[in-house]
Amino acid sequence: MKIGDLISCPIDLKTGEMFKEDMTLAIVITLYKNEPKLGVVYIDCSSYVGTNSVWYTEEVKLLSEG
Repeated sequence: MKIGDLISCPIDLKTGEMFKEDMTLAIVITLYKNEPKLGVVYIDCSSYVGTNSVWYTEEVKLLSEG
């Protein structure tokens, strides 16, 4: 993955519950050099850009390359 890729994360932004069946769209904004982690910013339909967080690469799904 690289910065700008569109991914889906297993989180419900309304409840904050992680690892749910619901997937939330996000864009990769940070890559960590020595760890399989990446920083993301969530895409919220009402405001287009929401909060950000960090995920391990195996927890998310790549949707398209930016």
